[in-house]
Amino acid sequence: ELKAAGLSRINISLDALDPKKFEEITRRTGYEKVMAGIEAAKRVGFDPIKINAVSIRGMTEDEIIPFGRFARESGVEVRFIEFMPLDADNAWEREKVLFAHEIIEKLSAEIAPLVPSSEQDPHAPASEFEFADGVGRVSFVASVGQPFCRNCDRFRITADGKLRNCLFSTEETDVKSLLRGGA
Repeated sequence: ELKAAGLSRINISLDALDPKKFEEITRRTGYEKVMAGIEAAKRVGFDPIKINAVSIRGMTEDEIIPFGRFARESGVEVRFIEFMPLDADNAWEREKVLFAHEIIEKLSAEIAPLVPSSEQDPHAPASEFEFADGVGRVSFVASVGQPFCRNCDRFRITADGKLRNCLFSTEETDVKSLLRGGA
């Protein structure tokens, strides 16, 4: 239905490919549904499909190589996101940040060298890379290691219909109410 409505690309949050770790991180079941959703998105022709994976030292380090292989085998782009100080649960600690350069080094050493993509968007929050052999794409949102605020031209709409001009902002505008109220 989404494809028929005109949506052409999709981002999916998935911080772990291991089902047990998925449940630990998300505090809910549903790993199989997420994987089935990725397959369904591929079947109907979404392109690109980007998997957003938050990288947290001491928690998801062992997911890096499986995600790199997943990018190569599935044709989706895995986007590694540095653990950011959004702090809804007061759980952010700089020591937990697994920096993009560390992930690049690990993937390059254990799978294949990574090279910057020739299709970089200077305003995008992510830096895109390809494996040197041409099989697979990954990208990195290095908001802690390489802040991108100066060039960012993005805003977000939350799941509950609020507009946020920055991931780090605590201020939101309730656009759902405005739209439903006829604005």
